[in-house]
Amino acid sequence: MTILADKFGYTSMDDCKRDVKRKILGQIEFENKFTGQTEMRDFETSNMKTKEMGEFMNKVSIWASSEYGITLPNPDDLRFEV
Repeated sequence: MTILADKFGYTSMDDCKRDVKRKILGQIEFENKFTGQTEMRDFETSNMKTKEMGEFMNKVSIWASSEYGITLPNPDDLRFEV
């Protein structure tokens, strides 16, 4: 996300993550138990399973590349053999 934050001028990594998640995943509806109203909230990547997180990161990479020409590093490419 640092590459995207730098590219778009974010000063807050949390804001960048929020906006990227909204762009890729959208938001989900939930009922506010206090008001009874339907509201929107962001998906929480911390609740994703490994496969779901991989799919999300792949979508982010494709979006960044196709829309903005930004190549994000593949985590598998960053591993070192010992």
